[in-house]
Amino acid sequence: MIPGPFKVVATTELASDNSTLTLSDFSGIPAGSKSLAIFLSVKASSGTPELRLRFNSDTSSNYYPSYFTATATTAATLFSTTGNSYYIVSPVLSSTANYYGSGTIIIPHYGQVGYSKQPCSQFGDSENRVTMSNGRWDGSAAISRLDFILSSGNFSSGSVAMLAVIDETYLIENKTATYDNYTMSFSGIPSTSEDLVHVSWLAGTNVGHGNAGYFTVNGDNSDGSYTAQWLSMGNGAFSSSYGNARPNVTAGSGTDALGPTNLQGRFQASFGWIQQYSNGTTYPLFTMYYPWSMDAPWAPYETNYLGFELVMRLNAAAITSIEVYTGFGHNWRTGSQVSIYKLPRARILNHELSSTANVIGGSLTPTTGDAMFGNLYGRTNIAVTPVDNSMLEFNDDTTTSNYNWLTMYTTGSSVSVFAAAVRRFMSVPTDYIAANVYGVSSMHVIKPHKTDRHKTVVATGGSPYGGSGLSYAALVSNRWANTSSITKWEMGSYYDTVGSYGTISYNAKTHFQVEGTEALASAAATSGFFLRFL
Repeated sequence: MIPGPFKVVATTELASDNSTLTLSDFSGIPAGSKSLAIFLSVKASSGTPELRLRFNSDTSSNYYPSYFTATATTAATLFSTTGNSYYIVSPVLSSTANYYGSGTIIIPHYGQVGYSKQPCSQFGDSENRVTMSNGRWDGSAAISRLDFILSSGNFSSGSVAMLAVIDETYLIENKTATYDNYTMSFSGIPSTSEDLVHVSWLAGTNVGHGNAGYFTVNGDNSDGSYTAQWLSMGNGAFSSSYGNARPNVTAGSGTDALGPTNLQGRFQASFGWIQQYSNGTTYPLFTMYYPWSMDAPWAPYETNYLGFELVMRLNAAAITSIEVYTGFGHNWRTGSQVSIYKLPRARILNHELSSTANVIGGSLTPTTGDAMFGNLYGRTNIAVTPVDNSMLEFNDDTTTSNYNWLTMYTTGSSVSVFAAAVRRFMSVPTDYIAANVYGVSSMHVIKPHKTDRHKTVVATGGSPYGGSGLSYAALVSNRWANTSSITKWEMGSYYDTVGSYGTISYNAKTHFQVEGTEALASAAATSGFFLRFL
């Protein structure tokens, strides 16, 4: 998911087992907030029930959920063309002692009245299952209540849900189409930040099928200037691929007589972030998320698309402008809008390498807070293979059996899964490939200082470079089998066929940052709490 900027406005933690985990106090949301983020650390009291979500106490068949998911041996999808009475966050939630699943849900433009809402979530049930979900709630009211429920049984005591918003304090520019046009341009991009976040709420003028668009930077509108790797699902089938392509965004339709009346002219949400856009020496990376849910009556056109893509601009020049264009020959409909935010840079850990080192990271200051969000932007110096492995390390614990890894990944068009008791976490590029190519691993840990649970780390990442079969995109969940508070977080580098841990090093310009909810609490301009996640 995107790394913020987030402001926490409410938290619910169960003092005893309960069938429902509710967020209903929206009074702390600042005026003008557009998008919600919800962070979960939850456990079932028995069995392995499905984790579900309802909006505004709506129990009617107004939800159209879909997901792709992986267990230790199998990747699977769900695509619903008939209404359900709930949104699905995860098909499984464990009840094993100390196992708490961890997840993030983003709901762009939750307050738009008269339009359906499109949540998108990423959830890790320890190493048992990892899932990315989207859907559509056909409610026309602003969201004012969220109820998490299970298909059977109760949530365990200690289960936590946090309600946050994307903080408009960090808005750089918002563009809203006041007439049908084909592009929105952003020229006020600051030169001093490292990362940007965007949230889109778009509809095109085409009525025959779904619409789409794409980002360009510095006026560069050539697909050959970008390289992309998708991990995605369309209409219930995996559709992952690699190629030269500009970063994509999804969009809703013009008025379509085939669609239900309350869905005509719907807008679609998408969001993402741009990493290291201003350093001017390495290639910037886009991570784009697609909670696209269209109407089944539009067949044979694609009616649902879920996933994320990593896009690399093959130019190290700092990004000074961004353009959002339409596709399929349509225009943006009046009311379409894109918001671009800078990210707060206050951290509890910030480590950038000026020379090679096999470990990056360190002790966390302070060591309290409700969530930690880590981000590795890295490359290693091995020259015999295109990818290396980043390695998790908490509190100097290098015991392999204490880390339990599950990943769903694609290299080109094939989708695979792998599970093992290893510290390996995410592949990053190496000196085997072109200079300036770095990869990303963006991670979250909810309730990292609770001593009643193991810690689940959920992430997306990879690198879209090297050609089909060599580029890499992954969704990951990893459980650290330890109830200790996390006070130190490092990422190591290791390649199995080369030698022992410590043989390989990260290159200079590798970054690792960790942010926590308390990092900006005392700043006058940033009252409340801010979170950073991918």
